[in-house]
Amino acid sequence: ASLFLQQGYELYIIDQTFRGRSAWQPAAGATKPSTYSAEIIQQRFTTVQNYMLWPQAVNHTQWPGNGLMGDPYFDTFYSSNVQFINNATY
Repeated sequence: ASLFLQQGYELYIIDQTFRGRSAWQPAAGATKPSTYSAEIIQQRFTTVQNYMLWPQAVNHTQWPGNGLMGDPYFDTFYSSNVQFINNATY
């Protein structure tokens, strides 16, 4: 996002309804918020080529660094994740 802003692009960051960037506050009808484990982040975002969860995963090689826990890029990405409501109908 920062790169696009530096280049003069207008940028909108969209969040799920009721998600936002604030700390979790329980509300009527909302279940306990979910978070992705570091292992799931590796499997589905940063090192998908190592897990082959879909045929094209071998082509996913654009992640900076090695994409593993402990790598500075991975740790920064993981720390930016926020809780979410794991219910598409809410």
